[in-house]
Amino acid sequence: MGASQSSTASSVGSPHLSTSMSDHYHRPGVDSHCSHITWPSDNLRVYFGITIGAEVKCFPSSGGVYVHHCSPMELDFLDLPRCDSVPPSSDPAVEDAFCARLQLLGAKWFPSIANKHEHDGEKIFKVRVPPGEDDIHFFGVTSEGGLWVLAIDELGGWEKGVGRIENAANMEDKCKEIEKLGGVFYANPRDCPLLDFRGLDGPLKRDQGPNDEIRHQEL
Repeated sequence: MGASQSSTASSVGSPHLSTSMSDHYHRPGVDSHCSHITWPSDNLRVYFGITIGAEVKCFPSSGGVYVHHCSPMELDFLDLPRCDSVPPSSDPAVEDAFCARLQLLGAKWFPSIANKHEHDGEKIFKVRVPPGEDDIHFFGVTSEGGLWVLAIDELGGWEKGVGRIENAANMEDKCKEIEKLGGVFYANPRDCPLLDFRGLDGPLKRDQGPNDEIRHQEL
C-alpha cells in the first residue's frame, strides 16, 4: 500500500506527466496558451473527429469564421461529401454564398479560429458560459426556402426526446419533426433572431450547392 501511495504521489507531482496531460487534454480558454495553437483541421471546410457527422467551417469575406457540426443529412444538404475533407473556396463570392447556406443550419460566428478554440474550452469547463448558451437549437430548411426552428433547454429537450430530430432521413423530414415538437416557422430565414448573417445578403435558396466546384476535391 505504501509503495502504491508513493508511486501515485510521484506521478501527480511529475512535471513530465503534467506537461503530457496538458498537451493531450488541452483546455482552450482555461490554459490560455492553447487558444494560439494551430490545429491541422483549422483550414479545412470539413473536419471529421470521433463522432458521427463533421465540423464544417466557412470564411466570409467580411472576416471571421462560421462553424457548425453537421449531421450526415446536413452534409448532404450542403452538397458536401460525407467522408472526404475539402478546402474552402478560393472565390470570395462562392465562400460567402456557402456561409449564408451554412448559417441556415445555425452556424456560430467567431472572430477567429483561436477564439473558437477558446469558446470550446469555456463550454467544456463551464467557464463564463452566458445564459442560454447551453440551449439546444434545431433548424430545418423547407424546399420553398422557409425555416423551421426549435429552441429548447436541456431539460425540456430530454422531456420531448428532441434527439429524434437528428434521425431524419432528409431535410423535409427534419422540418416535419421540428414542427411536431413545437417549432416556430419563418417564411424568411433572415427574420429568425437566432441566426447571424453578418451582412451575407446573397440568395439563401439554390438549385445546386455553392461548393460544387470543389466538393470532390480532396486535400
